[in-house]
Amino acid sequence: KAYSGNKYEGVTTIKNNNFYNLDTAVDETRGKTVYSGNKFSGVIENIKNPIYFKKFKKNVVSQKITSVARRGKNILIDIGENTILIHMKMTGHLLHGKYSYDKKGNAWTPVEKGPLQDPKNRWIRFVVLLSNRKHLAFSDLRKFWKITLIKTEKLHESDDLKNLGYEPLSKKFNFETFKKTILKHQNGRVKTVLMDQSLIAG
Repeated sequence: KAYSGNKYEGVTTIKNNNFYNLDTAVDETRGKTVYSGNKFSGVIENIKNPIYFKKFKKNVVSQKITSVARRGKNILIDIGENTILIHMKMTGHLLHGKYSYDKKGNAWTPVEKGPLQDPKNRWIRFVVLLSNRKHLAFSDLRKFWKITLIKTEKLHESDDLKNLGYEPLSKKFNFETFKKTILKHQNGRVKTVLMDQSLIAG
């Protein structure tokens, strides 16, 4: 469940919520409930926008996480009617564990010793407290990330996902598929073609 979140300058926090390293935390987050959250400043349809964050928080608090998936560079957290989409860009990543908030220093600090204390994980931008009393935190050195809410039934029709290409880890993506995709753009620069998300996502 998600209860209430407070806005702290430069930090999006969901009071009493948990963040996870997605690779190891999918099972831990499934079935948990979001408790509270907070925000940033920025763009429409992104929690960096304080006005949009109010809408986001209203629709997320107290909702149960039913599944977690990935499409391209987007993490998709299904909470029923809506899905939380997190685009981590180049340097963003999710963390899971227990954190404490220092209001004076305006900073979240991991309570437990381990990988969460790695300096690379100190750029906490968004925090969610889950019903298991752990936190799901989003860390990003840069600020190009995006967190938004999309109707689950329209998720794959959204601008964020509808134009994405093949998933390289899917069974449908084999050598023949890869070759055909690349040869359609054989006059393009190798790096540009490989990084084109409309061809190969991720």
